[in-house]
Amino acid sequence: MSEEITTYGGQAVIEGVMMRGSCGVAIAMRDPEQKIIIHTEPLSGLYTGKIIKIPFLRGLVALWDAIGLGTRALTISANTQTGEDEELSGPGLYITLGISLSLLLRHKT
Repeated sequence: MSEEITTYGGQAVIEGVMMRGSCGVAIAMRDPEQKIIIHTEPLSGLYTGKIIKIPFLRGLVALWDAIGLGTRALTISANTQTGEDEELSGPGLYITLGISLSLLLRHKT
């Protein structure tokens, strides 16, 4: 008898939490008017291919997925906290992240 183990995980976001299941991800956060906003989206079919059966590659895929989901969840919660229609996304987001990381690395050395 083979039981499939379902794994769940999550992380804190600004004024909320992100939870990841086997089929989707949900982000619950408080907006500036103190209402709870829930954002859900399905996960991609990243874990159903043949490449996921190779141990080292599975770890790389899992790490990339965790970083991507975490960054996306933090961006969604930050955009919710601004209370404005303007959102930070696309090239502006990646330029801001790159500058922030480079300043952080420069400060640590």
